Amino acid sequence: MGIIKRQSIKGLAVYIIGAFIHVFTMLYYMPNFIADADVGVFRVCLSLILIFSSLGTLGVTALLIKSHQEFTANKKLVGSFNFVTFLIALIGAIISFIILHACKTGIYAWKGNSDAYLLRHFYTIPLGVFFSVMLFYFDAYSVATFRLTAPSIVKEIIVKLSILIAAILFAKQIISADTFFLIFVLTYAFGFLILAIYGYFFRNYRWHINLDILKDVHFRHQFYPTLFILIIGVLGSLMLTINEPLMYHLLGATQTKIQSVAITLSSMLTIPYKPLSNILFPFMHDAWQKKDLEKLKKISLDSSKYLYAIGILLFLLLWCNIDLILNLIPNMATALYWPLLVFCIGRLIDYTTGTSTELIYTAPTYKVIVPQMLIVFIVSVIGYVLLIPKLQVLGAAITFSGMLTLFNILKYIHLRKKYKFEFFSSSMLYITIIAVVIFVVQYYLPQLHSNWILAIILKSGIVGSLFIALVYFANVFPELNIVIKNKLPFSKNK
Repeated sequence: MGIIKRQSIKGLAVYIIGAFIHVFTMLYYMPNFIADADVGVFRVCLSLILIFSSLGTLGVTALLIKSHQEFTANKKLVGSFNFVTFLIALIGAIISFIILHACKTGIYAWKGNSDAYLLRHFYTIPLGVFFSVMLFYFDAYSVATFRLTAPSIVKEIIVKLSILIAAILFAKQIISADTFFLIFVLTYAFGFLILAIYGYFFRNYRWHINLDILKDVHFRHQFYPTLFILIIGVLGSLMLTINEPLMYHLLGATQTKIQSVAITLSSMLTIPYKPLSNILFPFMHDAWQKKDLEKLKKISLDSSKYLYAIGILLFLLLWCNIDLILNLIPNMATALYWPLLVFCIGRLIDYTTGTSTELIYTAPTYKVIVPQMLIVFIVSVIGYVLLIPKLQVLGAAITFSGMLTLFNILKYIHLRKKYKFEFFSSSMLYITIIAVVIFVVQYYLPQLHSNWILAIILKSGIVGSLFIALVYFANVFPELNIVIKNKLPFSKNK
C-alpha cells in the first residue's frame, strides 16, 4: 500500500494546483471577460458531458480498477481483459454519442425553441462525452496499475490549463466563440491521447484481440456489481451537476454564471477528499474482505474528523477573505454572498460522515446506495424546480446543501444500524467551537495591506496559524500531537 500512499500524497499537490487553475478560470476570468451567454452554455455543456460520460463508461472503469490485477499473471488473459474492457468503453462512447446527437432537437425544444446559441454549440456535448469516456478509461487503467499522479496531472492540470488558455484567447478576440468551444471539447481528446500513450509506453498496456476473458467465470461474475456501480456513477453525476442545466433552463445564462462561481468557490473545500479517498479505498476493500470491522470503524471515525477539520480550516480561509475575493467580480458580489455561504455549509455537512460513500461502495451491502441516491436525486430535482424560480441561486444552494444533508443522513443510518459505525466524536465539537471563535476574531481584523494579494496572504496566515495552534493546544487530535512532538527537535530531549 506504500505506493498508493505516495501516489495519493503527490496527487494532493496536483489537485491543489488544478483547483487554483479552475478557480481562476471560473471565478475571475470567465465572469469578467466572457459574455454571460458563452459562460452559461459552457457550463451547461460541461455538466451534460459529465453526466453522460458516467453513463457512457457502462461501468467498465470500476471493473478495470477492481479486477485488472487479478488477471496480470496471465498474459493472454490480461491482453484479452484489456481488449474487452476497451471495447465496452468504446461501445458505450459510441452509443452515448448517437443518443446525444439524436436528442439534439429534444434539447433544443427543452429551451422552448428560443436558445439557438445552445443549439449552435451542442456538438460539443456528444463529442465531449465520447472523448471523456476514453479519457476515463485510461485514467482507470492508470489507477488499476497503481499510478494515481499521472492521470491527475492530465485531468487537473493539462485539461484545465488548456481551457483557461482557450478562454484567454477567446476573451482577447484572438479566436472566435466557435473555436473556443471546439478547443474546449478537444482538450478531452488531448487528455485521452496522453493517457493512452502513457499507458502503452509506461504501464505496459497491451491488447490481444480475442474474447477469451468472457469465458472466465470470475470475469462474468464481476458484471453484476458493475451494473450497480454504473447506476451509482450516473446518479452521483446527476446529483452533483443537474443544478446547472436546470438553472439554465429555468432562469437563463446570467443566473447560471452566478451559480457556477458559487459552486466553484465552494468546491475548494473538497480538495482533500479525493486524495484521501484514493488512499483509503484499497484499505476499505481489504478490510471488508477480511471482515475486519474494527479497522473499518476506525477508518470511518478518523476520516470524518480529519476531513471535517480540514474542511473547516479551508472554509475559514475562504470566508475571512470573502470580501477581497468577491471584489474580483464586483458585478456579482451581492448575488453571490449568501448562496456561497449555503453551498459551503453543505460541503461541510458532507464532511461529517467522512468517506462514508466509499465505505458503502466496498461493503457487502453496497446495493443499498442505489435507492438512497435515487431518493436524494428525486428530492433534489423537486427542490430545484420549486426553489430556483423563487429564490434563484440561493434556492439552488439550499436544495444542493439539503440534498447533501439528506444523503449523509441516509448513509449514516445504514452504516450505524447495520455495522455500528460511528462518525461523530468530541473532536468535531471542539473543532466547531474553535471555528466559531476564529470566525468572530477574524471579523474584527483590520485591512492588513492595500494590495489585495498581500492582504489575503497575511489574513490567511493569521487565521490558519491560529486554527492550527488552537487545535494543537486543545489536544483535539492526541495521536497527531504525539507525531508532531516527536518531530520537534526541542521535544526529543525531554
